[in-house]
Amino acid sequence: MRNVIKFGGSSLCDGASMIKASKTVDGDTVAVVVSAPGKRWRGDDKITDLLYRSSYGDAAALENVRRRFENISRSALIKDEILGEIFTSDFKDRLWDAPFIASRGEFFSAKIMAELLGYEFVDAADVIVFDSGGAPDIPSSIERIKAAIKDKNVVIPGFYGANKNGNIVTFPRGGSDITGAVVAAAANAKIYHNRTDVPGFMFCAPEHCEKYRVIPKMTYGEAYFLSRGGAGVIHADAVEISRRYGTVINVRSSFDKSSPGTLIGDFPRAFGVYGISGKATSDKLCAVSVGIHREDDGFDEARRLVISKTPAEPLEMTDDGMVFSVPVEKFDKTMQTLAAIL
Repeated sequence: MRNVIKFGGSSLCDGASMIKASKTVDGDTVAVVVSAPGKRWRGDDKITDLLYRSSYGDAAALENVRRRFENISRSALIKDEILGEIFTSDFKDRLWDAPFIASRGEFFSAKIMAELLGYEFVDAADVIVFDSGGAPDIPSSIERIKAAIKDKNVVIPGFYGANKNGNIVTFPRGGSDITGAVVAAAANAKIYHNRTDVPGFMFCAPEHCEKYRVIPKMTYGEAYFLSRGGAGVIHADAVEISRRYGTVINVRSSFDKSSPGTLIGDFPRAFGVYGISGKATSDKLCAVSVGIHREDDGFDEARRLVISKTPAEPLEMTDDGMVFSVPVEKFDKTMQTLAAIL
């Protein structure tokens, strides 16, 4: 069985977390994809945010990045030569290159994880290909990854790649999910394990539900619809790539071994409302997505309930659900109402 694991930033926020994550990697895992270290506590900074600020000339942010990686490396007992790669003259001389600087969080994280696992480090710049317009070239990337992982186990940084001129190009935020999906497709992985800080896809966000519940299985279409609508569990593009190549995704918590998470694949579709998600679309409006299949007998009734019980205005209907617009100040109340009535 060939598996691929992607660890999110919350799973790698400090040295102890990296060690803990590395111990969950088993012998069936041919490739590990890592994000940059995330927040250690509420109000903390993500490494990627600090790196972007560094590229804009924020010296304090750059110093914060240095200290974070020094602490991670030392607490994870990484040898000094790995730590020495973090702040080379090449790095400091390229602060003008925002994509390159932003990518270093994943780069350094992968270096440390490869050392912990005894796996080979493969730079994403060598295997994730972007075209001249900044779009990922998935088939070319898959061919390069296949060659890189042949007969060996590897760690690959998420979030970035390079164009044909060798310039670093980044995915949108959350793009390490996309890298993981591409690597899983290249490895012909049975399961793409996406490890994050939540127990899986939930019917709605916990802050809007008194009793949230994890969805055990979803179709690709259902996961894509809720992700596109702001669920924040996995990037929608990663779901689409996995659908295209037939990779089953398992989204689960890095911290709760008792939760099996959510399986996403070519499963029977849900009946009734299977989930609710939402996101801000401007400083005045939010979009609310209600997951229910258009062919479901309850589709029209669910639409009537949303319109009659909330201030939501219809925006869009798809085969996998409906999207509404609500004012920002009424978003939380609308989500709570929908969680209660649907």
